[in-house]
Amino acid sequence: MIFDTLEQASHYVACHPLLAEALDYVCNLSPATADGRYPLRGDDLFAVVASYDTEPAVDRKFEGHREYIDVQVVLAGRERMDVAPAAGLTIGDEYDSSRDLMFFQTPATFSSLTVQPGQFAVFFPQDAHRPNCAIDQAAPVKKVVVKIRATSCNFCR
Repeated sequence: MIFDTLEQASHYVACHPLLAEALDYVCNLSPATADGRYPLRGDDLFAVVASYDTEPAVDRKFEGHREYIDVQVVLAGRERMDVAPAAGLTIGDEYDSSRDLMFFQTPATFSSLTVQPGQFAVFFPQDAHRPNCAIDQAAPVKKVVVKIRATSCNFCR
């Protein structure tokens, strides 16, 4: 898992051959970017821009992916993202390969990040994460999640 400012993004490009392209893409987005899916390199690299209201953490689930790395960047607003190592967590909902998504039961211990514009978080397949959480109360957020196929990743399992 990586958490830093976009100004420091160049320090992490060795993690995966497509991470530089993903971070360059998000650095050029604005809150005015329309919601939707944006293909960058087919299924190997694509972005999803979404607007939503954050929710109480108790209403959110920890999730994980096997095939993709998430690069999450808040474009407007702020949200809490929780993270824990996926190893040893109890699976809540089985893996859905069509969505590259599984859910975990909330672990006893985890770390929390407050993510706001100008910052990014990278979640690798070994990182269970719970995004879209409200900080104090529900609030509007605009975010981009860039999905990078995990093959050739220097930090994935």
